[in-house]
Amino acid sequence: MSVFDQDTEKIQYELLEQLLNKYDINDVKIDENPDSHLRADRVLYAIGKLQNEVMELSEQRDEAVHFYTEAIEKKTKNMRYLEGMLEYFINNEDKKTIKLPNGTLKLRTTKKFEYPSDDVLLNFCKERDIPVVMTEKPNLSVVKKYIKTTGEEPEGMEVVEVTSFTYKTNREGQ
Repeated sequence: MSVFDQDTEKIQYELLEQLLNKYDINDVKIDENPDSHLRADRVLYAIGKLQNEVMELSEQRDEAVHFYTEAIEKKTKNMRYLEGMLEYFINNEDKKTIKLPNGTLKLRTTKKFEYPSDDVLLNFCKERDIPVVMTEKPNLSVVKKYIKTTGEEPEGMEVVEVTSFTYKTNREGQ
């Protein structure tokens, strides 16, 4: 038997001894015949105890996950409510940016281009020699530039103003 095998066997015996002591299975002797029914039964008993502990720990983990998930959802809901209050506040002010001791509120309005169908847009581009992508899809950035430059829009084109609200808190550690 090699030194490695002897060390492995020694570690296995020590582990078994610790388990047997932990689960009050002291009447099994470590040097007892490994084929003993009594020893095998005691080891099965220890495994059963470990399985119960694993199940209990799994249940505790699941309960903790559920608890923290609910807590996060509740706090997120509260944050959304408070964000709505801030957005309402800045909408009633004549300012786009408000700096406060605990953070900054910003209100930004941009234009979002909502294009008609690709067929209508392709015809628009072809009639005006606006480059299109090889896949026969309008190049929206070029079309947007053309519309801004000439003011001419394809049929069915809509320009929608989009207002976005952002805030930044002055948290410690940021």
